[in-house]
Amino acid sequence: MHLARWAGRWGIAESSALQAVWAILVHRAADTDTAAPVRFAVSVSGRGIALDGAARMLGPLRNALPVSVEVDPARTLTDLMRRLRDHALDMAAYEWVPARWSTLPHRRTTRTGPADTVIVFEDAPHPVEGLEDELAAQGVRAEFSGTVPARSVLPIGLLAHHDSTGGLVLTGVHDRDVLDDEAAGELLVQSALLLRELPVWADESTTIAEVLKLLQGRAVPRMTDTDTDTDTAAGAGAGGGGRALTTLRPARQAQAGTICLIPPPGASAACYDLLPHTYPGPQELLVLTTGTGAEDAGPALSAHTAGRPLLLGGFSGAGVLACDIAGRIAAGGGRPPRVVLAGASTGERERSLARALTDATRPDG
Repeated sequence: MHLARWAGRWGIAESSALQAVWAILVHRAADTDTAAPVRFAVSVSGRGIALDGAARMLGPLRNALPVSVEVDPARTLTDLMRRLRDHALDMAAYEWVPARWSTLPHRRTTRTGPADTVIVFEDAPHPVEGLEDELAAQGVRAEFSGTVPARSVLPIGLLAHHDSTGGLVLTGVHDRDVLDDEAAGELLVQSALLLRELPVWADESTTIAEVLKLLQGRAVPRMTDTDTDTDTAAGAGAGGGGRALTTLRPARQAQAGTICLIPPPGASAACYDLLPHTYPGPQELLVLTTGTGAEDAGPALSAHTAGRPLLLGGFSGAGVLACDIAGRIAAGGGRPPRVVLAGASTGERERSLARALTDATRPDG
């Protein structure tokens, strides 16, 4: 309750405070002391949509939507919480969006890949006080069971709910292939530590850098290899100022090579956000930043891959730019990469592209 009152002083919900703490931990795991965008998913009830009777609809409607927010150690904690609060209000219009379309809510934010962690705030049913006894007096037996916590295919999750006294209870779930038990336990301890300490001393001027001092000397659970939106190569050319490539997924095997995905004209780089879940290959997945031309992409890819296998891929419409990039790499003395395109309806294009990439990267492909 102390946490809720403290956050409420600035018009912020308890859930936004929890999200801010998680964002800080994700940023810390990226081992950077500068401003960087982080991503995670947040569960929503699915019943807050503008549809009459949505609250009474049968069946599970809970959904997980992506959040992308910049964590800057120089900015204040309350600023971060307010931005997360505003993002939650924006997401209310998208509670119905299926997971495979989940790039929609953050089109206007920094481009992110798929979320790797999820926050689930459980909202248990609240039966009428004394209803069970009243029904029993009339010969009707009723039991109000607890809710089953929402689970996710994401490798790391933080579940929160209130106990009978109103206290906030945190539970961690994790994939041991991503995070071992000791690291998972440390992550949960650090979450609880911040949520307990911040209401005691943090005020509106407290910076995120000051919050991070609370964790000095403690271990840094790495969570995943893609906690932040990491830019991997600067754009080449005369300007040299823009970044041409963004990592969608690191390589799963050494020397596995690189696949660079080219956005079709008019599409954002976020159009490939679902591909890492669909394509099982071991290659590193890069995305060409929207608006980057072949004159910048060619040198950037040559420098990034340094002779390792490279393949260019994309949805239908990306072929012209992909072939231009391949030609420029060849003109610069490099081996021209293969170009793989897939054309299909919107609902199937990720699977179609994943199949095409799988076929093209087979040893006999």
